[in-house]
Amino acid sequence: MLSGPTAGRFLATPTVIGDPAWLPVDVLLDDPSVVGRLVRAAGSGRFGSDDGGLVVAQVAREAIAVLVAAGVHAWATERRVLDLTAANVALRDGPAGVIAGLRRPADAVLASHPRAGDPDVEVLEEPKLFARFLDQVLGDPAPLGEVPAGPADRVAAVAAIVATVRRTVRTGDRHLWGTAALTLSSTLTRLSHVLGPRVDGDRRRILAARPDLARTIELVTVPDDDGDDVTFAVRRTCCLLLKLPAGHQCGTCSLRDRDACIARMTSWAVTSRAEARATTAAPAPS
Repeated sequence: MLSGPTAGRFLATPTVIGDPAWLPVDVLLDDPSVVGRLVRAAGSGRFGSDDGGLVVAQVAREAIAVLVAAGVHAWATERRVLDLTAANVALRDGPAGVIAGLRRPADAVLASHPRAGDPDVEVLEEPKLFARFLDQVLGDPAPLGEVPAGPADRVAAVAAIVATVRRTVRTGDRHLWGTAALTLSSTLTRLSHVLGPRVDGDRRRILAARPDLARTIELVTVPDDDGDDVTFAVRRTCCLLLKLPAGHQCGTCSLRDRDACIARMTSWAVTSRAEARATTAAPAPS
């Protein structure tokens, strides 16, 4: 279910931690330099750069995007919270980007969820489930050079990855958390085509709980082609991809002309909604 929203880069089945290709995120809490394994692989491969500072930012961007997309999709569609803590997530390099995998399946759900009562599934009341989502899918920023507070099974892998970058390269964190904010908003935009406006409520709720993330994006609401509205986000920070030799620029890049960026994203949001509705309305093949 989560392969599609992450372009096949999230593995919900247990990873083989004995395989040296996998890097457990909890290792980074003790020794952030180990991220160099991913940096060297990506730098010599798809990024074509030996600039460790730039490449580590892109490795982090890819990992953050995969984890947030998987976590937000599970939350919005099922009210299911994946265990995306540093203790349960491992990363490896892949041809199209960093791949994230779970060391063991472990979810938290509401009592009404079909999997309530299954092994490795914890049942929580809604307020506690939402708090778990914030803690395990996103996590909290740590001061420069410091490790997120708490044991590895309580620290979100996303927060651990952001801290790893800031412990290896002296940099700010707004562009890193901006990737988390953009990913959660874009995931909800895609889901709004199918699930309707309730996911816009999810976006408002998450960003209200995390105003630091809200400040890294601009939300834009435009009419779709069917009399409803669709909301999407554009970045207020640059992820630094543009500085790599290939010179690729994100469609939502804060360095683009704002009007042109919004026009581009409006076209994407409206077109993708129309395509989703057409697919949903299409009769099943006989």
